[in-house]
Amino acid sequence: MTITEEALQQPKLTEQKQRLLVDLSREIAAHQYDNASQILVEMQSLEEEYSSATASSQPGSANLLKLSASSIGDYETCPYKYRLKHIDKVPERKTRVTMEFGIIIHNVLDEFHGSEDQSLDNLLQLLEKHWRTDAFEYLLREEEFKLQAQELLKAYHQYIQAHPPQVVARERKFSFTIAEIQVMISGKIDRIDQEGDRLAVVDYKTSKNKEKAKGSLQLALYTEALKRDAVEGVSGKPGSTILHFLRHPDDPLESHVFDTADLDKQMEKVTAVSAGIRKYEFPTKPGDFICRNCDYREFLCPAWEEN
Repeated sequence: MTITEEALQQPKLTEQKQRLLVDLSREIAAHQYDNASQILVEMQSLEEEYSSATASSQPGSANLLKLSASSIGDYETCPYKYRLKHIDKVPERKTRVTMEFGIIIHNVLDEFHGSEDQSLDNLLQLLEKHWRTDAFEYLLREEEFKLQAQELLKAYHQYIQAHPPQVVARERKFSFTIAEIQVMISGKIDRIDQEGDRLAVVDYKTSKNKEKAKGSLQLALYTEALKRDAVEGVSGKPGSTILHFLRHPDDPLESHVFDTADLDKQMEKVTAVSAGIRKYEFPTKPGDFICRNCDYREFLCPAWEEN
């Protein structure tokens, strides 16, 4: 296939996938999961045919692959889920309440740290401003999460009163290209603080489970973005990376300073994931916790059906 032929074929592929996605969404809405599975097989066949043709026509070349910490995490969790979500664009059956809750809290803290009024009253007023009743299935669930939000924010306010941050930026986007593997990494940093002559990045977490900052690919990519001067409107040497766990007010922080060896180790993950995606390797990766929290398990996952 010549480059001209490829350019002509790509719009056709896109149109075919769009038509199939419309059919897929309709079948999912009607709970016709067998039909949905057949449509997905057809979509996969289209992708594989196109991928095979373009790969054989351009040996050694690689298109720029766009990834983020979350999409890399999806591939590591389950390559098949990555494909459904990021390539086939299959809509998930529902947005999780916990995800909506996290978005609300992030929006509140973003506006709060951009305000001159750093009072608790203002923080709670911002919660009212950003609260979304339609994000919750029923009133009792909403009331439960609203109470949790108030308690989290009160504890957070108490913490920053004792440890006031020198905030220099909020919700800043970044992107950089790893040229040797032709991957573009993009994302958004919740907060950037000045700590001495270094910049500290802070990521808010509303999850119940804590994790170590050292093992966080997300924080490693934030550090790499600062090293490459790739963060919008921010320039400086990277320092601490911090996970602020809002549900753990007595011990909320997990922090780590990434050195070159740490970053190299995390970048190996990016290399491995990008290689798998380019080879069109999307096997299922069954696991009790993984599958239990996957929206695709009951209607599009062959591993779930087998088990």
